[in-house]
Amino acid sequence: KGAENSSSSKNVESSSSSKNVESSSSFEISGHYDCSVYKCVTTEYLNQEMLAAGKYGELLDVRDSQVYRTIQIGEQVWMAQNLNFRYTQPTADEDSSSFCCEGDSTSCAKFGRLYMWSATMDSVGMYSENGKGCGYGLTCSPNNPVQGLCPMGWHVPDTSEWRVLTEYVGGYEVAGKKLKSLGKWFNDLNG
Repeated sequence: KGAENSSSSKNVESSSSSKNVESSSSFEISGHYDCSVYKCVTTEYLNQEMLAAGKYGELLDVRDSQVYRTIQIGEQVWMAQNLNFRYTQPTADEDSSSFCCEGDSTSCAKFGRLYMWSATMDSVGMYSENGKGCGYGLTCSPNNPVQGLCPMGWHVPDTSEWRVLTEYVGGYEVAGKKLKSLGKWFNDLNG
């Protein structure tokens, strides 16, 4: 797997980290983490019926002890929540490479962080070497799969993985609406 191609500097979300089910046995994708010990990400925006039925797995990001829900869609396992890992590597233009929407820290707690492409790819090679040197506006050939800033055992999905997901949920015309949350969207454009 590899990196989704993007030229956007601040709108890349790593919530789409994925892994194939076949390779998931070597990393924790389900379990239960005590929220009094770990920082559990809010489940307010998840499908509450699926949550109550235990359809979500859990992922612990050991770097900051945050727990995220995961979901199997077809043969793939995806993060069901946006990553909220504070990536602080500076760039030439910014003092950090990850941001809260509109600079509001409560937005990060609710919706996760926004990442520059260089952060998504971990262009400095802080967590893996596969995306090193792949910053915004640079031409690079990452070694796939690219962990980037994803938690250990996860990676930034490549175009073929996005295609598999999109086709599984019914194609490009309906995928966006089917995959987004059931509430809280502007103008009630809920999934």
